[in-house]
Amino acid sequence: QQAKVVVLVGPFRSPGFAQVLYLWLHLARGNNALLAFDPEGSYDGTRNVRTRLSASGLSALLDWDYGISVYDTFLAEPWFSVDTVSDLYKIAMLVYPDVVDDLITDPLKQYGLPVWVWGARHFTIEPYGIGSTGVPLLYCESAFGETAPAIFRTQGGNPVDRLEPNIGTDALGRLNIAVQAERTTTGSRVVLLGDSELL
Repeated sequence: QQAKVVVLVGPFRSPGFAQVLYLWLHLARGNNALLAFDPEGSYDGTRNVRTRLSASGLSALLDWDYGISVYDTFLAEPWFSVDTVSDLYKIAMLVYPDVVDDLITDPLKQYGLPVWVWGARHFTIEPYGIGSTGVPLLYCESAFGETAPAIFRTQGGNPVDRLEPNIGTDALGRLNIAVQAERTTTGSRVVLLGDSELL
């Protein structure tokens, strides 16, 4: 009960009803949360991580109370392939601080610094909602949000799903990698990072 900030990194599965309820009670008391999610479908060395966070109770809480939509995507540059994306040392993606002023990203803007990530998941945020305000923190314009569930899995040496942009299915355009929102009725704040390494 004395905790002021809940930090959730990963996770490898969607939080259950009880965990979401505890988080909601924590935030309703005016406390804060820092959530660092990994991209959907990322490979942990033995298996694909399929959290399906967008269909979870946590996603509903973030949407209804903070105006944040969570997507089950793996962001990739168009030149990524299944071969290169499996090696953290061969590929990376640049994301940039949003033009909206915020204390979190102001130092990055002051020195003109981008941030390197390996994959990510993306979010959308409503600047003004019913009882909430929000700002984007980091974005990417050159990546697409892959929604295919098995880009890292192979059968007979061939990938099950291809890592490629599919218009109408995959997210394209300016994609938010990190967002911050505040519940104006309680003063609670949440920050979401689309790649746990951003922590």
